[in-house]
Amino acid sequence: MTGEITLYWGTMYSGKTSALISDLIKAGEEAICFKPMIDNRYSNDCIVSHDGIEFPATPIQKASEIFLLLDNKITTIGIDEASLFENDPTFVPTVLKLRDMGYHVILSGLDRTSEDTIFTAMSYLASMADNCVKLRTKCSDCKTNLATISFYIGSEPKTSAIKVGGVGEYIPLCRSCANKRWGK
Repeated sequence: MTGEITLYWGTMYSGKTSALISDLIKAGEEAICFKPMIDNRYSNDCIVSHDGIEFPATPIQKASEIFLLLDNKITTIGIDEASLFENDPTFVPTVLKLRDMGYHVILSGLDRTSEDTIFTAMSYLASMADNCVKLRTKCSDCKTNLATISFYIGSEPKTSAIKVGGVGEYIPLCRSCANKRWGK
């Protein structure tokens, strides 16, 4: 079996998790899914799309834990909110090793931070992916342009590039509308 990497990335609310769940459902019982332990927004043991679709997932602290949780029937491995593994030194090597072992690894996550800087690990994996799909949604402000920024509007100060949040904390904005909010 030849392994491959599929990456769904883009702004929040663009359908990344829905695309991942769709692929995992197609793979059936041969699929398993993982998510970062810090992402407990909707469920501790499922990934949940913003439109309410769920798929069972195992929360992990480090990507390398995946190797301990596989069995012989698994062919497809999903990793939701993969950009949250940005500071995990095992993340990229784990994904590449799983691919080299023959697994189909499907990732979903953000392409950039809310400050409009790249997630280095995600960008690297995009260059290594066999299938890379950039997903976007309409801008929340102008409702015309496609969003490129997941803009943070939360009430608590954001102290690092990684802050788990959802509805009420982030909105998708086009560059023009983001620049207006940033005062540029």
